[in-house]
Amino acid sequence: MSRDDGFRIADVATGLMADPKVVALARRLRDSGATANHVMLFTAVILASWDAGRRVTLDQAAPAWWLDDLGPFGANLTAEGLLDEQGCIPTDTWGRWFGPARDRRAEFRARASRGGLAKAEHLRSAGFSPGSSTGYSAGSGTRSTPTVPTDLSDRPTWRAPAREATPFEEEMRRAGYDGQPQSVGPIAERLVADAVERRP
Repeated sequence: MSRDDGFRIADVATGLMADPKVVALARRLRDSGATANHVMLFTAVILASWDAGRRVTLDQAAPAWWLDDLGPFGANLTAEGLLDEQGCIPTDTWGRWFGPARDRRAEFRARASRGGLAKAEHLRSAGFSPGSSTGYSAGSGTRSTPTVPTDLSDRPTWRAPAREATPFEEEMRRAGYDGQPQSVGPIAERLVADAVERRP
């Protein structure tokens, strides 16, 4: 069985500490520290089995820093049905845990493969082929160099809409304003004077 059959993340029930078999183990031992050690070793078997993608024994799963004799721990875990006689997770329990996760992964991989093939076929039918920096290039499959148009003479230009002159601007035009800043003052003074004379 290949390493790829395993999982980096195990599917562990959140109610493990309240599992009836764990509770029965705690009642058998009547020692919190001993119970914690047993549960830790049982968890090590779970994690190692998920990592390998198969059932592994307590001897194989025990952490390298564990120095005590595993025999009594394995016997107690087996007595409560947490491990089988070989020191592995029981076959039926393993099947209920690992089987669905393995099947879901296989189905996901199959869907991903079908999706990738469908996408590749769609791109090919649209005239694309492998080769460009984005994975595909148009035409024969050779990488094409993008070009930038240099003749912009036919591009539409935007012009602001014409604005009607204000009454003041009309008066300035009629008064002979030539667009030079220095002529604004005299013309404005004359317009003001004319307006004062016309006032009733």
